[in-house]
Amino acid sequence: MPEDNDGLADFSHRLSLNRPARPPRVETLRTSGIRSAAAATAASAATSFATPKVSTDNDIPGVVFFIGLYEFGRAITLAVVYGMMLRYPSLQIESHTFLTTFFVLSNGALHVSPLLPITIGYALAEGVCLWMRVNWGRRVLIATSIWAVIRLASFLFQFQVITQNATDAQMAQVGFVRDAAMMLAAVNVIIGAYLAFAPGVAEAFGQEK
Repeated sequence: MPEDNDGLADFSHRLSLNRPARPPRVETLRTSGIRSAAAATAASAATSFATPKVSTDNDIPGVVFFIGLYEFGRAITLAVVYGMMLRYPSLQIESHTFLTTFFVLSNGALHVSPLLPITIGYALAEGVCLWMRVNWGRRVLIATSIWAVIRLASFLFQFQVITQNATDAQMAQVGFVRDAAMMLAAVNVIIGAYLAFAPGVAEAFGQEK
């Protein structure tokens, strides 16, 4: 019997494997993963703070687009009229509809003058500034609209004083000037008020509230 016990003990000793303990790989991987995720988050946050955000919104407010289109349209129309007058210096146009339209588009001129190219250049510049959303161009257009309204109000007052004793025949000849001045004043009020006070317009031109 002792020999049998010794054999069992020897067999048991052979079965036991004394291997070195392995490190907890799962826990190490988990810890490493958490640290890597934290490092990536910190790097992303640092990059977002260091890199300025660039706006890709190139949309022009609809009414601003049409105001720019109006500026381009009046520049083209005035250029055509100016070219006609250079080609035919003796041309006389008596149509009140044409004269009213010319008065409005030229911002208050009753006849073609050598200074008309300045108005044409100004209208082209304003159209470009509005479509490219140049804020100083918007400010200049607001200022000139305010000045035009003040000037037209003074003109209408003087017109009323001068024509208060005019006959019906005389008013039929010059009455369109009053109508044209009122139309031009309304156009300038709409343009100036919209560019100055409409929601989102200042921000579209890069001006913060």
